Amino acid sequence: MQFLLTIMFFFSSQQRVLTSPVINSCRASTAWSTSKINYFQAIVTGTDARNTTFRQAYDLPYVTTSPAVELISDETQCGNAVTALQALYADGKTHSPVFLIRIGTTRFAIADGSLSVHIFDSNYQYKFSMRALD
Repeated sequence: MQFLLTIMFFFSSQQRVLTSPVINSCRASTAWSTSKINYFQAIVTGTDARNTTFRQAYDLPYVTTSPAVELISDETQCGNAVTALQALYADGKTHSPVFLIRIGTTRFAIADGSLSVHIFDSNYQYKFSMRALD
């Protein structure tokens, strides 16, 4: 009996993995995400000493294109962000959906609703984390 249950579990698990794409992995815009976009926008487009210092400390690009910073709602990109965040945490918990904020063409800010915002490069390689950006 236990053997039969093991086989049933194996096939039911396999089927879910193969047929369940990542959906709804993007969080919709909120006041919180808008404030983070504005925060990063000031840093990456500002030319004053304060923003230049932040940009250098955070290893963020100077951006002259528009939009310099934007919330991403593409499910494929958010799915990649979820995968990167899951690998970073490696705690076995689901860290989806996420806010995915593109900063220029070389950085992403990813947040899952916790107090941390994680910065990744354009290949989803982890750079650093920030806390309490409020």
